[in-house]
Parts: sequence; structure tokens; C-alpha cells
Amino acid sequence: TVDESIALTIITCPFCGEKLFNKNKKSCIEDFDISKRGILKSYLGNDCHIVIPNNVNKIKYEAFKNDSICSITIPKSVVDIDVGAFQCGDSIDIYYEGNIEQWMRIEHSGWLTSKTKYNLYLGGKLLTDVVIQQGSFVNNGAFLDCKSLKRVIVSEGVDSIPSAMLSGCISLNHVELPESILEIESGTFSGCISLENIKIPEGVITIGPSAFSSCKKLKNITIPSNLRTIKEGAFSRCSSLTSIIIPNDVNVIGGYVFSGCTSLVKVKLPDNITSIGDNFFRKCSSLQEIEIPENVTEIGLAAFGECSSLKKIKFKDPANWYNVGYILNDWISRSGGTPIDMSNSIRNVEILAKRYKDCRFYKK
Repeated sequence: TVDESIALTIITCPFCGEKLFNKNKKSCIEDFDISKRGILKSYLGNDCHIVIPNNVNKIKYEAFKNDSICSITIPKSVVDIDVGAFQCGDSIDIYYEGNIEQWMRIEHSGWLTSKTKYNLYLGGKLLTDVVIQQGSFVNNGAFLDCKSLKRVIVSEGVDSIPSAMLSGCISLNHVELPESILEIESGTFSGCISLENIKIPEGVITIGPSAFSSCKKLKNITIPSNLRTIKEGAFSRCSSLTSIIIPNDVNVIGGYVFSGCTSLVKVKLPDNITSIGDNFFRKCSSLQEIEIPENVTEIGLAAFGECSSLKKIKFKDPANWYNVGYILNDWISRSGGTPIDMSNSIRNVEILAKRYKDCRFYKK
């Protein structure tokens, strides 16, 4: 515990490599713009190592916007940090004076952008492993952009992973999820660029929007047989994903779900889906062929746009398809439309992959 008027300099122990505090100079309290309600609006000073005063309970968006900042010590009085509060170059060290349970309870307001990843220190020790116990309260975005985190184990009894909990954890390479998990929420693993494999437990019935988006090294993913819903962009920009089999009981798949999966060669779509959403396979430049399930009655805007290797689109029931225009996020009346012969594979590719800018397709 330090007085709020004292700044700390970080040094490294030559024996164990841990970073240690060295109290060496006083900082100016006037460098912090803090409201009467304890909201830290901005830091106006130019120190490299900063200790936030103990009367702060919230840190606002872009409160720290200075590439020369190396480390920030956060008191346990802080209960709310805006996403994007730290715009301090590529990486900083964050020293938190509370424990792991208190850190996981911190609110992360909004969905604002941040350019800074951070190494998190608790009790002076670098956080690399986390175990989420049953009964633990974990807020959305609890470890958002945490650069140091490598392993996460979720204990049996936990039934959901909060939104964006591990988003942007660029060093995360090992995840264990329990069978009790029912839902993976929006953006949970988005941007986890070191994650190569993950097994989704059998109990999961919903994968949320952008849950695994931009997991650039993700090669293998096991989809459970009980899954029913895959929401928008769930696997978008997973550029190492080569194949995926979606169980037949999945009946809802959102748009953009595989958009930007540039290595994707093979996809087995479930028989139960009724629509292929906007930008579904857009920029899947390695996809060579696809079979459209019989129950599909709609193909959205740019669903196969920029699929440069696509050679064959097979329809189980090619009759009675129509092409309609697209204006301002809505369909032109479905009462008309141009009939399309979907029995011709070459023509299918031309229609669905090339003419993607202003057309959608539906089956009468």
C-alpha cells in the first residue's frame, strides 16, 4: 500500500526476473483529472510509471493516452474500466492491488477500441494461468486484451463464458472447458491469435456472435452434436481453419460466419438450416465446392463473394430459385424476381460468387 502522492519505478530482480517496485519520487496529484465522484477522466502528466490514487473508482475511455507510459498501478477501489482506457502504445504493464476475484468483477463499459495489450500483475506476480471456479463472478471482458494470459481452465459447474472474457488475449494457447457449459457468448475468444485447438463441450447449444473471430492459428475445432445455433461471424477470419463439419441438428447459422476463412477448403453444412446469410463464405479463397442443403430457401447478399477458387455449387433441389435485387438493407418485393436455373454448376458459381454486390436469392 502506498500513499497516493508517491510514484513508483519498476525494476527487475536480477535473480528471479520478477518486476519489483522502487519508491523513488513524488508525483503530482494535479496530473490526474478526477471528478468528485471518483471518475478518472484523464492523466495529464508525463511519467513512465504511474500509480492511480486510491480515491478513483472508474477509469474513462482514453484516460491514459500516451505512448511513453510503461506501467500503471491500479488500486482495488477501481470497479469500472472503460474498454480503451489505456491507449499507451503496443504494450504496458498493469499492477493491480486487489486479488483475482476482485479483478474479474471489474466492469468493462461499452465496446470501444483499444490499441494497447497489457501484462497483468497480481500481488507483484505476472498472471499467466487462470482457473475459473464454480460460483466465481466473472464480468464481461474480464481479461480483455491481457497479453500475459496463456492458460485458462474453467471448472465443472460453470454454465457460460461471459462476453469478450478472453478477447484479444494474444498469448492464450490452452483452454479447457467443462461439460457443464451451455453457451459461449459473443466475442469470448475473439482475437486469440495463438489458440490452435479447442474442444467445445457436448452441452453447448449456442455459439455467440464473433465468439472465435480472428483466431488466426485455429486449425481444429470440435463442434458438439447438441449445438443448435451459431451466430453472426462466429468463425470469421479464422485464416488457418481448413475444414469443419457442422452437426445436422444446427438449425440457425448467422451471416459472416466463415467470412475471411482463407484456408477453408471443405465445409459440411447441416441439413436443417433454411438460410445462408449475408457474406456467409465471403473471401473464402480456398473453398472449391459446396453443397446447398435441400431445406435452404434463402441465400444472402455476397454469400459467396470473392470465393476465387470456387468451382462447383451443388443444389439438392435446384428448381424454383429466383434472383432479387437489394436496396438499403432490405429485399425488394419477393413477389417477382428473375428465375435462376440452379442445376447448372458453372452457372451457379457465376451467379452466386460473381454477382454478389446487389443480389440475393430465394426459393419459392
